[in-house]
Amino acid sequence: MPDIFTFGIPFFFMLAVVFGALEVGGVFQNRGVKIVISLAIAFFAATFEPAVGFIFGILPYATIFFIIVFFIGFVKKIFTKEGGAKDWTIIAVILILFLILLISAEELTGISFGEQATIFIYAIGLIAILMIFYAAYQKAQEK
Repeated sequence: MPDIFTFGIPFFFMLAVVFGALEVGGVFQNRGVKIVISLAIAFFAATFEPAVGFIFGILPYATIFFIIVFFIGFVKKIFTKEGGAKDWTIIAVILILFLILLISAEELTGISFGEQATIFIYAIGLIAILMIFYAAYQKAQEK
């Protein structure tokens, strides 16, 4: 059973990443070509031991990164005003709440993200607070 995970996790991770990159990049128009390229690179990554070690090393961080990116995209899509304008104040507030949740989860579970990750979370929180101040300034200028 562990051999399935040792092969399957890097294979599907690389398949998803490469296929997504090819989709977003738009270099190839044919979807079949994208699938073949993705399968070839994913198979190579899953059978090459240094690549497997690298993927298992970055997988926890990549998972957190993808969850955050999807969360931000989800919030951005929900709080888009009519006409395509975005309500950055609500997005910044939800981002701050999400960061508070991350920090409290670290303290409640005892799992440490590490000092650099904590500093990064605090820096993102500071940027979000500055976004709120800037949005309030823009609202005051509109009146």
